[in-house]
Amino acid sequence: MVSLSAETTKVHMIDQVFFAVARQIDWDQVAVAIVNTAYDNIAVPAAPGRLTVAEVAADHDLDPRELYRSVRRALEHLLLTDTSFPRELRRALLRLAQAHLGSGDVNTAEALVIHGWLTGERVGLRELRDAMIYARIGRHNARTMLTSVGRLLLRAGYGGLVLHCDLTRLAEARRPPVPERTGIYYSKAAVLDAYELLRQLIDATDDLTGMLVLAVVPPELVSDEGLQPWSVSEVWLMAHEGSGHFVDVTDTFDRKVAALRAHQSQTSHLGDELETMLRSWSTTMAATAGWPEGRLAEARSRANLADRELDRRQRDR
Repeated sequence: MVSLSAETTKVHMIDQVFFAVARQIDWDQVAVAIVNTAYDNIAVPAAPGRLTVAEVAADHDLDPRELYRSVRRALEHLLLTDTSFPRELRRALLRLAQAHLGSGDVNTAEALVIHGWLTGERVGLRELRDAMIYARIGRHNARTMLTSVGRLLLRAGYGGLVLHCDLTRLAEARRPPVPERTGIYYSKAAVLDAYELLRQLIDATDDLTGMLVLAVVPPELVSDEGLQPWSVSEVWLMAHEGSGHFVDVTDTFDRKVAALRAHQSQTSHLGDELETMLRSWSTTMAATAGWPEGRLAEARSRANLADRELDRRQRDR
């Protein structure tokens, strides 16, 4: 299990969450597992602790040069062709795996650069390019990196990843006096960003194979006024065959047209036809509703979720 705390990790920033997770993963052991898999795939299993090409070749009485070419192809096929992982992560893992072959492709300094890249240390762009990595980990790509970790650990033979997030610090609305402060404190905007990060993880559930996220929050975060659990009582659907609820838009029609015109990339090609088309639709809807000439309407289908929830509870009794 990997644990992080909002007191020591900026949990409102996805890249910092990934770095906190990455610092607790033994990337060398992950690379060792990948190398072992590559040897197994070419039917030349490696003995424990003997992963270099020279050692495996000696154990199986094989030509080291031929074995090197075979295991390198196996590693490249295993990692570079698997598009379920981010490209930069695949390249980083390939270099870490090659470092265990003892062939000189990757030296200790380059392996340290890759470790630093994974864990958020300051690494020069030139050193990263030498390691075939061309992008830093930031807020633009950290989400895919984080959601890949569970699948990667499964691939390496582990049972996946449990990520324990202690979010207690988010409940401290006011910072204490300077002498009493410890760790990180969050503004209201940062707290909302932390909620957004959690929402993104919920949305990414289908990608979290092999990964369980446990978010621990204090009671006040869910009991304060305005934060209680709630449910939507009604949903209105457009362009639905069961649309039978009509809304009079006569007085707001011009605002509707102006709002749609603001989306120039989608509507500018329509010109005056946009208003003509919308007015025609709204006139037809008003006539369908039986309203007098000159009125404009929109049609909706209303789904009353509150009644459905009540019916479900009654059935479950």
